[in-house]
Amino acid sequence: MFVMVMKRIKLPRPKLPMRRFILLLFLSGTMGIPTSAAPDKSDPEVNFEAFWSKFEQKYPFFETRGIDWQQQYDKFRPLVTGRTGNQQLFEILSDMVQPLEDGHVSLSKNGNKYCPGDGTLYFYREFDDDSVKDLRRVTEETLRSKGFGKTEKLGPILQYSKSDHFGYLRIIEFEGVKRSKLNKKLDQLMVSFSDCEGVIIDIRANPGGYDSFAVDIANRFTDQRRLGYIRETQQSPGKFKAPQKHYLEPVKGRAFKSPVILLTNDASASAAEVFAMSMKELPHVTIVGDRTEGIFSDMMETKLPNGWRYTLPHQVYWTPDGKCYEDIGVPADVKVINKRADLESRIDPLIITAMERLQINSGS
Repeated sequence: MFVMVMKRIKLPRPKLPMRRFILLLFLSGTMGIPTSAAPDKSDPEVNFEAFWSKFEQKYPFFETRGIDWQQQYDKFRPLVTGRTGNQQLFEILSDMVQPLEDGHVSLSKNGNKYCPGDGTLYFYREFDDDSVKDLRRVTEETLRSKGFGKTEKLGPILQYSKSDHFGYLRIIEFEGVKRSKLNKKLDQLMVSFSDCEGVIIDIRANPGGYDSFAVDIANRFTDQRRLGYIRETQQSPGKFKAPQKHYLEPVKGRAFKSPVILLTNDASASAAEVFAMSMKELPHVTIVGDRTEGIFSDMMETKLPNGWRYTLPHQVYWTPDGKCYEDIGVPADVKVINKRADLESRIDPLIITAMERLQINSGS
């Protein structure tokens, strides 16, 4: 029986200045005053309060990321007046969330989008869009040097290839196809991999998608029913809905139970991390690469009174033994990272390490 004990520190709620109190009453719809007397939805102060308050209520990672949200209010609130322009307000709100460095936080205005997680990842500092494509070519070249055939598409989100003894699967993302079609493709994949002594699964630079897809794919490599992860959703500061347990269930007759090497890096995000966290629970899986990004939650999308859209995470993910990898990322068992020099050598060191591990385990 799994028992998890978690301690949360309840911080005292700050007293609200009268003007802020009135604004919050408006935002919650509790004032009951005539529409003509209601604050203007374009009022910069109203929008600042709405933005700050939503994070205060729903964002669960201030302590994890070392941010005092009340201090952010005290610092940035005086910068906003009724005369603050739209661009200036956008910059103030962006500056306020910047220290979070959270890839699931964003603010959008008329096609202009800001995310405090941009520029924080090693992988995308090392590789731009063009060099990422070239690195994928290096991966394929390295696979072919190890006896693999040409990488083929299996629907819109899966690519695979095989050698005489091993399989390779690249998961591009965890969305973009109907779930029923995904499972049909997975059935085909398991037939193709049925004679393999080991498989490499590559989720490097996978941006995520749906947790359900992550579980569906992980189920194809599960040896027995296991708890994959636990999720909690924050309702208000320090208060969460009942934890939800998510299990991995082997697919009868179609589960791959031989050694698996999972390739990750710090651009493996969101549902890709849920996949990595779940796969880490399987005894025949070894993770090779770098830690994942450390952003697991679904993204809550909402709008400010002025119509600007913004997102924030509102869920905490736990491993079965009570670890939270938010801001840390799922760690690799064997750390190997891609460097720009790999484009010159035309060798993918993660594929080389994965093959060495598989050959040792299989005796091939």
